Amino acid sequence: ALSGLQFLLNRMQMLQENGSKFSLSDQLDPLLSLVCSWQKMEFDSWPVLLDEVQYQYDINAAK
Repeated sequence: ALSGLQFLLNRMQMLQENGSKFSLSDQLDPLLSLVCSWQKMEFDSWPVLLDEVQYQYDINAAK
């Protein structure tokens, strides 16, 4: 879902930069905010995920 939203956001920004007849700024701001919050959530999850992988590795190494 995140990659799809990033693609959509990129296309909308390109349309705005190329002089679209219609303003998309009202739609861009909430979408940008959503993508940023999801990216932050993903980034913040990495330490926990890596700890879990390390834990599983340690368990398997002890066998």
